[in-house]
Amino acid sequence: ADKSINALFNLPADRFAAMLPDLPVGIKDAIKGRAMNMIGNGTLYDVRMIRAIDQAFGTDFMSCLN
Repeated sequence: ADKSINALFNLPADRFAAMLPDLPVGIKDAIKGRAMNMIGNGTLYDVRMIRAIDQAFGTDFMSCLN
């Protein structure tokens, strides 16, 4: 499952966003956790992807960006 999560983050932002709503809850939780770590360590900085996560999951990761 870890490799499939990584693969999702390697998708173009529009495809990533389109897939999020239909994912199983366990994968959504894994994506939220991975996103939080990646934003924290600077490896996820694509605003389009972060916004897509926030919109699909009701999170506020955009506020974590400096």
